[in-house]
Amino acid sequence: MHPRRISRIPTLLLAAVFSTAFPFILCAQPDESTQVASGPSIPTEPILTIEAGLHSNSIRDMAADEAGRWLVTGSIDKTARIWDARNGRLLGTLRPPVGRLGDGVILTVAVSPDGGTIACGGRTRDSEKSRSIYLFDRESLRMLKRIGGLPESITKLRFSRDGRRLAAGLRASAGLRVFSIARSGDRIDVAKAGEDRDYADTIWGMDFDAAGRLAVSSIDGALRLYDGQLRRIAKQAVAREDSPSSVAFSPDGSRIALGYFEAGRVGIHSGTDLIPYESPLAGTTHFRTPRLLAVAWSPDGEFLHAAGNFGQKGRNAIVRWAAGNLHSPSYLPVSSRTVIRSLLALRDGRIAYAGVNGDLGLIDATGREIFAKTPGLDYLTAKAFSISPDAMTVKFDFLQEGGAPAKFSVDSRQLELNPAPGATLTDPILKSKAIVLTEWLLKSDPKLNGRPLAVRTRDQGTSYAISPDHRSFVYGTWFNLYCFDAQGKELWHRSIQGAARAVNISGSGRVAAVGVSDGTIRWYRMQDGRELAAFYPHGDRKRWVLWTPSGYYDASEGGDELIGWHVNNGSDRAASFYPVSRFFERFYRPEVVVRVVNGAEADAAVVASLGEKAAPDIETAGIRPPPEAAIVSPLPGRQFDSDVQEIKVLAEDQGGGIAEVRLYQNGKILPREAAAKVAKDGSTETHLFRVKLVEGENRFKVVALSRDRVESSPMEITVTLRGAEKASDLHLVVVGINRYRNAALNLTYAETDAKGVIGFFQSADVKKLFRNVHVYAALSEQATGTKIRGIFSEVAGKTQPQDTLLVYLAGHGDTVGEEWYFIPHDVTAPEIEQELRKGGISNAYISESIKQCRAQKVFVMIDACKSGRLVLAMRSTEARKALVQLARSTGTYIVSASTDQQYAAEIKALGHGVFTYSLLEGLQGKAGEKKVTVEGLIHYVKEKLPELTEKHRGQAQYPVSWGSGMDFPLVLH
Repeated sequence: MHPRRISRIPTLLLAAVFSTAFPFILCAQPDESTQVASGPSIPTEPILTIEAGLHSNSIRDMAADEAGRWLVTGSIDKTARIWDARNGRLLGTLRPPVGRLGDGVILTVAVSPDGGTIACGGRTRDSEKSRSIYLFDRESLRMLKRIGGLPESITKLRFSRDGRRLAAGLRASAGLRVFSIARSGDRIDVAKAGEDRDYADTIWGMDFDAAGRLAVSSIDGALRLYDGQLRRIAKQAVAREDSPSSVAFSPDGSRIALGYFEAGRVGIHSGTDLIPYESPLAGTTHFRTPRLLAVAWSPDGEFLHAAGNFGQKGRNAIVRWAAGNLHSPSYLPVSSRTVIRSLLALRDGRIAYAGVNGDLGLIDATGREIFAKTPGLDYLTAKAFSISPDAMTVKFDFLQEGGAPAKFSVDSRQLELNPAPGATLTDPILKSKAIVLTEWLLKSDPKLNGRPLAVRTRDQGTSYAISPDHRSFVYGTWFNLYCFDAQGKELWHRSIQGAARAVNISGSGRVAAVGVSDGTIRWYRMQDGRELAAFYPHGDRKRWVLWTPSGYYDASEGGDELIGWHVNNGSDRAASFYPVSRFFERFYRPEVVVRVVNGAEADAAVVASLGEKAAPDIETAGIRPPPEAAIVSPLPGRQFDSDVQEIKVLAEDQGGGIAEVRLYQNGKILPREAAAKVAKDGSTETHLFRVKLVEGENRFKVVALSRDRVESSPMEITVTLRGAEKASDLHLVVVGINRYRNAALNLTYAETDAKGVIGFFQSADVKKLFRNVHVYAALSEQATGTKIRGIFSEVAGKTQPQDTLLVYLAGHGDTVGEEWYFIPHDVTAPEIEQELRKGGISNAYISESIKQCRAQKVFVMIDACKSGRLVLAMRSTEARKALVQLARSTGTYIVSASTDQQYAAEIKALGHGVFTYSLLEGLQGKAGEKKVTVEGLIHYVKEKLPELTEKHRGQAQYPVSWGSGMDFPLVLH
């Protein structure tokens, strides 16, 4: 680590955090302080990582093809991503081999002029003393070549304008390497074309001009110029104390622009001999420490652009000069609230920018925003980080400057926005007579009670919290978390992925909650620093996922796509990535996650305490690849005149076996009788499905499962059945029980609620949408177990694929173990497990009944005590099939009145159960003016139910929902 560079790290950090009128966010420290793990550089065990569809850490570099069709970004999150430059759509993610901690961090990317080849590198260690550059094919995302043997991290990569050379700038004093690149199809030949080791520090900027000359900037304080034969022809001293950054040739090669990490100015140098010209005037800014570290000329040479941390009128901005008048800047405000690290000027005047907080944006020549993407990272702060005494509830803010408070409860599994004052939450303890911490914030030499505190690395301090008994404290830095006693003795230490922005310790002193700069909140056991669980709320403020180190997880709808397992495939192949959603049947265990945090226990110990065998440890056992599955017939886009067709699916074993092949039509799994034939040939299976098309578009999706119940990547096709779309029928199953055979169980509004649902779906507005409405009802005394089972059997035989099935159950529910039961009229003693198992309607029975129903649009509404168990018992074995498994796998939507620990509320003032009151209110138009869809209705109920129960009962009741497949309308107004 170069001492000169270390001395400037605090300046960059302090400026980014404190120098602006509003808080800018710096998501990652300069790269030299990123830790490198000990042990194998490319581990074989899977690594659990965040995958939110955006970068989950700082973007360090950006590049584009010559035509400006694709943007490529490289990040500290160890991925490179390909974006459509027209609209910002993510086209693909490149996953080189990675290791623990800093191993695998991507610091730089380059794109060949034709856009076919992408190079990336960084802290890409392939052995103890060797680093690699990886070359990928943009279209297939396959790794084509690895250039190994580099002695230091790769900090800059650039292709020559003809694509025949690739220049690599290295860290510290390792200097410059240039390679000749020759690609033919998937073959790439690489040879060393030149090098220059005469560098005293890291290279941060490089650019080729059209003649093949190369300009290189280094923080050793020199700008260098090489001719087309890679001979150094000029070297010019520049302000080393300002940390030279990016460099860019003007299109005609006559001038070179140079940006600086530590200065709000741009240098202009001769493209012939590097003699400096007069610097452009950047104008004034309200930022106390401005910087312009990214520079770019427009392709036509008319404009020079620069960006970094330079604001106008309260916003960060790109500074633009006309090439002929560098004394009159103009400003293009951007959405990014962070330091802009990379800048590209594309054709048609478009300008792309990328920030150290993972932001990515594109504006046109007038400054109009074309797209702006932000992962919303690094927003956690100690000033808005309070927890409950048991650390099961944590309150935070989605904005660093405040204004978007949120609260998450591990126990109730609720992410609540703008929470009302409620249970007592405590802020971190920062003051104590026994523990006085000084000189710690963004400094590397903290003092405890006036004496140096012995930390393992010189990372800058970012947060701390004192335990309630004032005998110890947790101290957070970039990449490290410590626990010390009051005398400064280290009790434990843990490496972390980012900066510990906020720390708090539970009232019991058993658990520490830590807000990390990657957007996660993590719980650690105070006894030994063991990580217990991690929570990631997505920037959309809707999706979230909560997981343990072994991979047991809980999630909102869609939240199980936000994390997954990265699996290296050796040093010369791209890594694989498996979202945790593919491990749904093995690892979806909300009850395990709750007990882990509440009891400060390891997840394996919790599973054992439940009397179960733990799922195989993925990090130890690895992941046996799931099958690959493909629909080979018919071809996508095919049109048919006959509704009966055959779908041919090929499934190929990749090492994990083939346990099951599932085919979905328009989001719903096909019933068992659709699977006609299975033929096996070695590792390949051919599955034939006989299907009945509906008029119009039919979307088919195939998924195969391994023997370990790991799902394959889905493949989808769309085919069309010609002809007018058939009218559909609505099949409405309604059960409402006020009066039970055991009068002690009687309810007040269940029958009234059921009649209200029947009345609504027989209204004229509903009949605008459906040809016929078929009602299957069982109320009070009629609702025996035999009657209810008979209704489900009848419906399964009558529905057609184009139909809609709605199921509404109102009454009592209860659980036995992980199984939920709806209690019919004739079950008199539901507290006796044997009677409940015998007479109740189990979630497994409901699940299987709906699976056999041919209707492709299904919505289940449950207004019953403990009905949340339907969606909270979300793991499937043959013995335990829960409705959420059904919802996830078959396109069924489910919404229930309460969580498993709550009781559905009846409120006299409303004349209904509050859940059904909210449902009917939404259906009558408050969930959509002209059309109410399932998703719209669920969203309305999730907002309205807590509001009503808080108002009438003083305690919010939260519905539980899950859904997948196609959204569909319920009523037209």
